[in-house]
Amino acid sequence: MNKVNKNKYIYQGAYLNLDIYDPIATMFNGGRFQFEVSADVSLWQRLFPAIDFGMMFMDQKNTDYRYESNGFFFRAGANYNFINYKDTRRYDHILAIGVRYGYAHLGYKLSDAVCNNTYWNESTSAATEWKSVDTGWVEFLATVRVQIYKSFFMGLTVRVQTFQHFYQASPEYPTYIPGYGVYGSSATNWGVDFNLCYQFPYKKKPTQ
Repeated sequence: MNKVNKNKYIYQGAYLNLDIYDPIATMFNGGRFQFEVSADVSLWQRLFPAIDFGMMFMDQKNTDYRYESNGFFFRAGANYNFINYKDTRRYDHILAIGVRYGYAHLGYKLSDAVCNNTYWNESTSAATEWKSVDTGWVEFLATVRVQIYKSFFMGLTVRVQTFQHFYQASPEYPTYIPGYGVYGSSATNWGVDFNLCYQFPYKKKPTQ
C-alpha cells in the first residue's frame, strides 16, 4: 500500500466542529442555553488557524429575582500540532496546544428582585434597565482530535480563560459571559468542549 507524502502540501484540509458539551450541560443550569461551532484549517498538518462562534440565552427565575441575558461571542487564534505530521501518517489525528482571543457582546437585566428589611419587617422590589456590554479575554487551550471514520472526527478541548476585560466601564456587570463563563468568581475560568468534527475533502497543492 502506497503512503501519501502529505507534508509536501501547505493546505491539508478544513474542519467544521460542533460542540455537543455546552448544549447538554446548559440544560441542567437552570434557564441558560449556549451553543458553539468552530472551523479550522490545517497548514502542513502543523498550524491550524481557527475561529469560533457561539450564542447564549439566559432566563433564570427564583423567588427572589429574575435575571435575563443573551449574547454572542467570537474567538480567533491558532493551534500548533505536536504529533502525526510526517509524510508517512495514515490518519489525521492531532494533539495540539493553542491560543485564542475571545470577544463577547451581551445584554442583561435584573427584575423582580426582592429586598427584605428584617428591622422593619417589610420587603421592596427592585429592577434594572436592559444594559449592553462588550468584553474580551485570552484563552490558552489543549486539544486532541481523533479520526474515527474517513472524514469524521471527535475532539476534546480544555480551555483556560484569563485576562478578562470590559470595553466600557459600568456600575453593574453581568453574572455570566457567553463563551467565557461566570464573571467575577476568580481571575481565571476553565472550559471544556467535546466536538463532533467533519473534514472537508481537499485537493493537495504542493509548495513552491
